[in-house]
Amino acid sequence: MEILKGADSKPKHLKILVYGSPGVGKTRFGATAPKPIFLDAEGGTLSIADKNFDRIPIKTYKDAEDAFEYLKNTKHDYLTVVMDSLTEITKKCMDNILAASNREVAQQQDWLRNVERVRRLVRGFRDLPMHVIFICLRNDKEDKVTGEMSYTPSIVGKV
Repeated sequence: MEILKGADSKPKHLKILVYGSPGVGKTRFGATAPKPIFLDAEGGTLSIADKNFDRIPIKTYKDAEDAFEYLKNTKHDYLTVVMDSLTEITKKCMDNILAASNREVAQQQDWLRNVERVRRLVRGFRDLPMHVIFICLRNDKEDKVTGEMSYTPSIVGKV
């Protein structure tokens, strides 16, 4: 067992999850990060047209996996990756699972597979040696008994 004294001396990279309703500025926030590249799964970068950034269109779940491999294995100058949005990439993952099984309606094993695949992708991005901003839509839920509202990221399972 190794016991270390004091704080870690290596510079840290921020790993952030930002969630909220549409139009509140999540994408604009992501554009304020240093040297960002956007994984654009929603086609929603018009709000940051005045910013300097590169983007990778994410039309399929495979595109997200390929973007990860590129950022992991290629020399690049990006300091931040902004996944916009993890909510949409999760949906694209389920589309991929359903297409591969030739089904239109998800079964329980499809949801389990979706959670595992997205979890692996998120962990991979989290472990990149760069800042990572995951953007999600907000899920609003009202407690039927108390009427209290709770707000959580709109992603599948406990990703």
